[in-house]
Amino acid sequence: MTSREVSPNQGLIAADPNDERLRVALNTYAQPVSYSDYVDDLRSQGYRVLGPETGYVIEDSTGRRLHEPYRLHGVYDADSGEPVWTSKRGERLRAGINRRLGNELVRFGPHDDWEHRNDRAIAGALCGPQLPVIKFGPQNEIDELLTVESMAGEWPYKRHWGRLYPDNPVNP
Repeated sequence: MTSREVSPNQGLIAADPNDERLRVALNTYAQPVSYSDYVDDLRSQGYRVLGPETGYVIEDSTGRRLHEPYRLHGVYDADSGEPVWTSKRGERLRAGINRRLGNELVRFGPHDDWEHRNDRAIAGALCGPQLPVIKFGPQNEIDELLTVESMAGEWPYKRHWGRLYPDNPVNP
């Protein structure tokens, strides 16, 4: 998915065949995906791609135009550094985050917990660590992690890196 960076419909998810980011993303799968197959897959999931006058914006079956959700990378206990996102607790955390944000911006659990995060055939452009990352620390500090090296070296990622991203060449 790519968001439009220009008018019309800046900020909404689109499937613009002229967007280089989308072309690159479709080619990151183990078996590259053609644009027409991508659009067919969207259609099979109940979405439609509108025309060039809208910037190829994607609508759901109710006519709602979409924006990308926020992506969590990991949710870890401040003291132990262990993952805290479980199915029951995760839903409460997700709902609490969205209440504070004032909208349904977090729609799914952390990338670190996604079983396909390292499977290029399934994850495509979402394979591996997703940068940049904004890290919210236990003492209310906020850090921006712009490189895989900086992310791999940060607590708690440093502790879990080999398990989370075993094929990533960075060694914290």
